Amino acid sequence: MYKYFRPNDNAIKALSNQYLWHPAPQQLNDPYDSQIGWIGEMALGEDTFFSVLNQNLATNLKICSLSEKNDSLLMWSHYSQDHTGFCVEYDFTDSSWQPFPMELYPVHYSNEILDLKSCQDLRLNIYNIAILASIAKHTDWEYEQEWRSFMWNSIISNEIPSPTPTGIYFGAKSTSQNQHIKHAEEIALTKNITRYRMELAIDRFELRAQALNT
Repeated sequence: MYKYFRPNDNAIKALSNQYLWHPAPQQLNDPYDSQIGWIGEMALGEDTFFSVLNQNLATNLKICSLSEKNDSLLMWSHYSQDHTGFCVEYDFTDSSWQPFPMELYPVHYSNEILDLKSCQDLRLNIYNIAILASIAKHTDWEYEQEWRSFMWNSIISNEIPSPTPTGIYFGAKSTSQNQHIKHAEEIALTKNITRYRMELAIDRFELRAQALNT
């Protein structure tokens, strides 16, 4: 699993201290993020319940976005500052890593909004509704092949320990003259993280990872 980073202080802190930052949904770039919908008319009082529930989701959910891909041209542009940042590889099957209280789910992409009434018909509790809301996204986002680390608690720290990174991929436009990239390279060497650089293919629109010498 991969996490894209911009070359900044927060990224270096997360890499050095080995954690993943979990922001609230309203801090993410999808305006529908973790918002549940309502299809049809509302009965008296249902509008209040609907608003309170969505506010509850916005307050208590904390989400970290990861991807199955490390070679997406768009994601390198959107999430790694135009290919100048880096992307970290994590092994979530590492038995030495204890994920509690973090949970990991694949995002479900659909053209249909998640309907609260359908959740009620299934008698889902607030926790299960929160899971479904956090992984429901429109198909426009499908190219990201996203997985989400999810927490449900407003008082837990946003900094959740991560598995040990197994690889770090530097963007095609990154440079060690940037202090954050230089620092990331030093951390990778100290932690024995395999280093790669993304190179532009000459025969097609494609990024290819090239291993760097130790």
